[in-house]
Amino acid sequence: RLLVSGVWDKKAEQVIESEKKIQTKTKNHYRFCNMFDDVITIKNSALLDRLILTYRNSDMSSLISLQYSNLLSKCSRANCNNVLCFGFNTDESIEIVIKTFLTGYLRTKGINSLADQINWYKEVTADHSFIYIKPADGIVSFHKFSI
Repeated sequence: RLLVSGVWDKKAEQVIESEKKIQTKTKNHYRFCNMFDDVITIKNSALLDRLILTYRNSDMSSLISLQYSNLLSKCSRANCNNVLCFGFNTDESIEIVIKTFLTGYLRTKGINSLADQINWYKEVTADHSFIYIKPADGIVSFHKFSI
């Protein structure tokens, strides 16, 4: 398990490449999970794209926590299996999540203006609530932590 917080660096890349070599030699015997917490230097990483797009087929999973989903490449965002969307501090962050993952869903609910979409997002993510999205299956559901 690799946990990277804050900075994407050569060490993180070396660990991921080592995991891939292990999986190749052992025919994917192990299950690896790499976690990235608010790594703002992750944008445009070819290795992260490979991790999300192809290494996942070698039982190498990724959990990525970001303030801005557009820090991931468009291709990587399109290949996320599960997305959890919590509250954000800025309308800009909310707008990015809406445009990336929720526009189609909101239009089917008749919420068309960006201002109304942002207000809707704030309401459904208030008080420790979050949105679960499984893009491949068209699933959008709503949940709340009991704290």
